[in-house]
Amino acid sequence: SVEDLTARDMIRRGVWEFHKFTPTSLMAARDLFRKVTEIAPNAAEGHLWLGRVSVGMVAYDWTDDPASTLREGMTSALHAVRLDDRNPYAHYSVAATHTFGGALEAGKRAAERAVTLSPSFALGYLILGVAHLFSGRAAEALEALEHGLRLSPSDPNNLNWFLYAAIACYFTGQPERGLRFARRSLELRPHWTCALKIVVLCCRALDDEQQAALALDDQA
Repeated sequence: SVEDLTARDMIRRGVWEFHKFTPTSLMAARDLFRKVTEIAPNAAEGHLWLGRVSVGMVAYDWTDDPASTLREGMTSALHAVRLDDRNPYAHYSVAATHTFGGALEAGKRAAERAVTLSPSFALGYLILGVAHLFSGRAAEALEALEHGLRLSPSDPNNLNWFLYAAIACYFTGQPERGLRFARRSLELRPHWTCALKIVVLCCRALDDEQQAALALDDQA
C-alpha cells in the first residue's frame, strides 16, 4: 500500500538521521518515527526506533523533559515487542528504554531475550552490561560490555559503551583499564565531559594528579 511504502521510506530517513547523532538529527528522527507509528501502527520498526531515539536523547542530555521522553520510548518499545516478539532489536529497545528509565530488572530481562534470539547481537550484550552496571554489578557489566564490543568493535556509537566499560573498570578496581576505555571514548568524541570525568577518577586512583589536572582543564 501507499502507506507501507511511505512508512518504509520514513524509517530509512529516520535511521539516517539517527546515526548522525546530533541533537537536531535525533529530533528529526523522532518526528519521522512518530509519523511512522501513526500511518503504519502495526509496523514494529517504527515503534522500536522511536524507543531507541528516546534513549539517545536522554543518554546525551538532549531533551528538556527526560521523564516524558522515556515514557514515550518505553511505551513504544513495548508495543514493538507485542507486534514482533522475535525481533531482537525490539527487545533491545525495551532493554534500553527500561534500563535508562530505572526499570532495571525489566531492562535486564529484555536484553537477555535479545541475545537469546540472536547470540551475536552486540547491542543486546552492551545494554545488558549497562543494566548490570546501573544495578551495582560492575563485574558482570564489564563482562557483557567487553563481549559486545568484541562483536562490534568499529561502531562509531561505541563512545557510549566505552564510557560504561570505563566506569565498570573503575568500580572493579581496574583504573588503568578504565583509563584506556575512557580515552577510546574521547577519540570518538573529544572533550566529552562524561568521559573526562572518568579520566579524572581513574588518574586519581592511579595517583597521577598531573593527568587528572589536564583532564579537568579540558572540561573548562
